[in-house]
Parts: sequence; C-alpha cells; structure tokens
Amino acid sequence: MKSENHLKKESEYFMICSPEGDHSPALTKAEGKNEYCVTVSTNRQLVTIPNWQAKSINGRELLTKIPRNIGILIVSNNDGRYLSPKDLEKLREI
Repeated sequence: MKSENHLKKESEYFMICSPEGDHSPALTKAEGKNEYCVTVSTNRQLVTIPNWQAKSINGRELLTKIPRNIGILIVSNNDGRYLSPKDLEKLREI
C-alpha cells in the first residue's frame, strides 16, 4: 500500500464538508458496509465537488472531529483506502 493511503496525524488532508458552511464532515455510506465514513485526500482536487467545501484538516484533528462510529476513506490519484472505526480506534491509542 502506498504511504499516501495511511492516515498520518501530522499530515494535512482535505475533507469534504457540508455546503451549509459549518464545516461539518459530509458523511457517506461506506461501500459494502453497514457504516458511514468521511472522505479525505492529501490532494484537494480529488475531494472538490461543486457546491461542497473541502476543508483543510490534519490527521490528529480529523481523529478528534469525527464520531467514533465513523470510518475514513482516504483517496489518492490511483486508489483509496478505507479505515474502519476499529482501525481508527487503534490510531487514536497511539
């Protein structure tokens, strides 16, 4: 797996946010799972959607901002990596 597909606490990400301007993470259903996730990337262009915002956030902030039952989809130019809520719990403990 490529390093850009691993969540790093010190790295800057761009997260798709609600168009209402409150910077709430936009939740989407995780494909093939019974859970929701936020979508982030280190490349703003990959998470730029008309009428939606892409907020800059570091990995540490991201882990504290999203609810513990939400996963993260990290997208890159070539692929993506889904981190489940269980995966994120392990990162929070580090």
